[in-house]
Amino acid sequence: SEPVAEAAQADAEEAEADSEGEPAAEVRAEDSAGSVPMAGDRAYALQLIGFFSRDAMLTFAGRDDLPEQMYYREDRYRGRPWYALIHSLHADYASAEAALSQLAPDLVAMGPWIRPIRDEEDLRVLAPSE
Repeated sequence: SEPVAEAAQADAEEAEADSEGEPAAEVRAEDSAGSVPMAGDRAYALQLIGFFSRDAMLTFAGRDDLPEQMYYREDRYRGRPWYALIHSLHADYASAEAALSQLAPDLVAMGPWIRPIRDEEDLRVLAPSE
């Protein structure tokens, strides 16, 4: 289950993204065919934020200060669809920590966190549209 503070931040981001209109056209979420196999070489995720709206996640992911390729996982939180946006995948905690230290201050202020990836977790690629 996701922390309550993260859900509150997600609600705020969703409201902000919804007020801006359509999701960013240059970012798309791949279907299940785009699932990422979780090999032992990527055991940690640097998770930025969660959204109740897929469109809000796509809009946020269109920011210029984020990597071209990110990941997301779809889950349920508070009985609603939940989209957790993952900045990057890392082989170990130390490399995830190094990536966290390189984030822009406004991203750090959102409280991103490093978490282990479970074997059964279904991560999907979030990539620029072609």
